[in-house]
Amino acid sequence: MNYFQHSIYKLTNSYKNIVLFELFCLFRYRSHVVSCSSCNVAYKGFKTLHISLQVFSITSVAIMAATKHGMISTVARNTLAAVAILCFLGSKWLSHFIYKNFHFHDYNHAF
Repeated sequence: MNYFQHSIYKLTNSYKNIVLFELFCLFRYRSHVVSCSSCNVAYKGFKTLHISLQVFSITSVAIMAATKHGMISTVARNTLAAVAILCFLGSKWLSHFIYKNFHFHDYNHAF
């Protein structure tokens, strides 16, 4: 910062408390989620499940697109489409769950 910005930018006590709270939350996140073996295993497992759901949904759509109309029955095709949609929606929900529970969030009024 230049001299002008430094002379105007003053921290108030209330802002200092917010900064300390954010540092506390970051320390708590680092000490638990990153260092805890159970949380680390759960995080890796959820990420693996998230990727496998995405791969399965994309593969299902590719199989439906690649097969000719008479190769699989209409019931099997519709079931495969429904499973692909459910896997995609499950993947999106799991992505939100991982972000909300395993990633650090700064102070935000939206949460």
